[in-house]
Amino acid sequence: MGAQFEDLRMTPAPRSGGVLAAAFGLVGLLLTLLRGVAFAVLATLEPLVRVACTLLAIAGFVTCLLFKGLFHAPHFPLTLMLIFSVSMAVLAVLYRLVVEWLAP
Repeated sequence: MGAQFEDLRMTPAPRSGGVLAAAFGLVGLLLTLLRGVAFAVLATLEPLVRVACTLLAIAGFVTCLLFKGLFHAPHFPLTLMLIFSVSMAVLAVLYRLVVEWLAP
């Protein structure tokens, strides 16, 4: 009975380095494919997003100028409109940076 346990202790542990390297390689391949698909979708939509964000930012600034400068609207949310306009401009820049970062 003691010889059986000695035999078990003598067997080498299975090596899993090859399996682990293959798993990392597969994950890397999947991430590369996902990056390519994300880039394709974002690059396709980039002109639309850029135009929409730019138009919304300009429209917000023009609205601020009109309602506070020309019409003197007393309850116009100037701060909120300025924040919206600036955030649209920043969003356009960030979108472009993400597309450049994902580019192959």
